[in-house]
Amino acid sequence: MNRVCFLIDGLNLYHALKVPEHRAYRWINPEKLVYNFLKKGEDVSEIHYFSAFPHWGWSDAREMIQYLKRIEHLPSEDFFLHLGKFRKRRRQCMATCRELYISFEEKETDVNIAVKLFELAVRNKFDTAVLISGDSDLLSGIKTVKNLFPQKKVGIIIPPKRKADVLKDSADFAMKMKTIHVMSSQFEESKTG
Repeated sequence: MNRVCFLIDGLNLYHALKVPEHRAYRWINPEKLVYNFLKKGEDVSEIHYFSAFPHWGWSDAREMIQYLKRIEHLPSEDFFLHLGKFRKRRRQCMATCRELYISFEEKETDVNIAVKLFELAVRNKFDTAVLISGDSDLLSGIKTVKNLFPQKKVGIIIPPKRKADVLKDSADFAMKMKTIHVMSSQFEESKTG
């Protein structure tokens, strides 16, 4: 049996599903989602979901907090939630006004994913690791695990409306998440909006 570990970049996936045709499907059950991508002879060893709690007036913050609290209590012993942080950052309007303003930037998620991927490889927790993300910042983590553990496979699943050419070139395989995957992965009492 091929042991498959999934590492989900929650914010990358969430923002990919904000497009109009997928907006109603943002309340994905991560456990259901990963089973859409298993092949015969594969078994889920662990699911790791990475995100951050928004703590300011972002329009989707309340919905995101509700969602993270919901998945925090998934019944599976093999599901793990890892939370990074949002940090304030001063920016300058580069268009015409040149005024300073405060924005928030998510921190730690990419590093947390790369470190967890490496840790799981060292602890021999998978034969195949699958990253659900389109973020090219994960490239170093993929390359390191593939170089140090050549017997292990690392693949990616690219969320809708995302491109990940750099990741595809380094991974052992790549798949594109389709509408059918997100539709069939909803919680029973799905939230829409």
